[in-house]
Amino acid sequence: NTEAGITAIICMQPYLHDTRDFAVSRLTGTLIGSFWGLLLLLVLLAAPELENHLFLVYTMMGLGVLASLYTAVLLRRADASGLAAIVFLCIVIAFPEIDQPLRQAGDRIFGVLLGTGVAIGVNTFRLPRSKNRETVFFVRARDLAPDRFSQIPSAALYRLNYLSQDGARICLMSEHAPAFFTLQMSQTVFSVPLVVMGGAAISTYEKYDCFSWLLGKKAEGLVKHAGFSFHDQPELLDRILTEHPEMEFVQLQINYLDWESEWVKSRACYEVCVKHKKPVIVMEPVKGGTLAKVPEDAEKLFASEDPSMSVPSWAIRFAASLPNVMVVLSGMSSLDQMKDNLSFMSDFTPLTDEEKDVCFHVAKIINSRITVPCTACHYCTEGCPMNIAIPEYFSLYNEDMRENLEEKGWTINFTNYELLSEKRGKAKDCIACGQCENVCPQHLTIIDFLKDVSAHFDR
Repeated sequence: NTEAGITAIICMQPYLHDTRDFAVSRLTGTLIGSFWGLLLLLVLLAAPELENHLFLVYTMMGLGVLASLYTAVLLRRADASGLAAIVFLCIVIAFPEIDQPLRQAGDRIFGVLLGTGVAIGVNTFRLPRSKNRETVFFVRARDLAPDRFSQIPSAALYRLNYLSQDGARICLMSEHAPAFFTLQMSQTVFSVPLVVMGGAAISTYEKYDCFSWLLGKKAEGLVKHAGFSFHDQPELLDRILTEHPEMEFVQLQINYLDWESEWVKSRACYEVCVKHKKPVIVMEPVKGGTLAKVPEDAEKLFASEDPSMSVPSWAIRFAASLPNVMVVLSGMSSLDQMKDNLSFMSDFTPLTDEEKDVCFHVAKIINSRITVPCTACHYCTEGCPMNIAIPEYFSLYNEDMRENLEEKGWTINFTNYELLSEKRGKAKDCIACGQCENVCPQHLTIIDFLKDVSAHFDR
């Protein structure tokens, strides 16, 4: 029927996650509108004398619209409120010609169910079916799962494996280093590279072995030591080093602020290298200059411990003091910075345990300056009608608030925000319904904080 066709077209989105969201929204709105529409029709048919009082009938219809809208909001499905009102009006607008109200409502519900089923079915199996071995099919990771916290549908994994085993040439692409995808798809062998981080190839292991190519260059004398830079999860690093023990070093982002970071996981990645006995080259020891200018009380703490040492030197010495570190890469933009680095690295003395504790204390001071004290419990996101990634946006915002934005002007978090908001509501989409604040165990003024986030990222 027409309703099924319209629903199927609307729900066919580029990503399965979106299709399901649209389907739930449309079905919810249809059920709400049908309920109130059917209820009003039954009342009108039970009292035929109302046909002579159209003003009263239209008043009741107006109240029905309000009831449909309010019911959607109460069910925390504000995105379905408009459709609920439309469905309600479509059902009751033909009164008094309607003589079968139950069928009128039932047809709409059946049409929506049929349409959403068709859309989900088509989108679930929308991956390429051709067996043309001369064609490379590019599959975006976001098409399989909207973000790295989602589960790839088993149907999609089955289809990818089937196509791969049947000879199809498939390349999986992702904009960020996706340990999530490589771990979930460990049983799928692609014939072309897994492309990550905007184009850097990890490898396709057996069929496109970048590691063997690198070792070949070493055998030719073009490479002295073979290793790689790593920006991902410790689980993936452990897997790579287990499968490729021939690698001689790993380059990691390490500094005292990221040491226990849930995003960077410096310590965990470093410990994987220690486990595999691979020396580490440290990048970002001063975190792009962030640790060169710390809060005043943190700076005083460093000075009280050793007034002869500059603030940046603490960050560099922290990284250099780790037993498994072979080189610390420090970006220098002036001669004074180079002289400062040489002053304490020429005759380097590792930090004592007490001095390391000072660094961790400073990290706590910096983290205490976090603008939004969110603990990322995610209680707020489950019922958000606009599907806003509240804790993730707060984390990005907090990181930027610790940066010298006047000097930098732009940070990578603007890109991270855009990537995340492609599949989730933006901070500016908040409708101030208050459901998030009602469940927040920290009693945060989330609505106000989202306005700050929006002012920063949505400009």
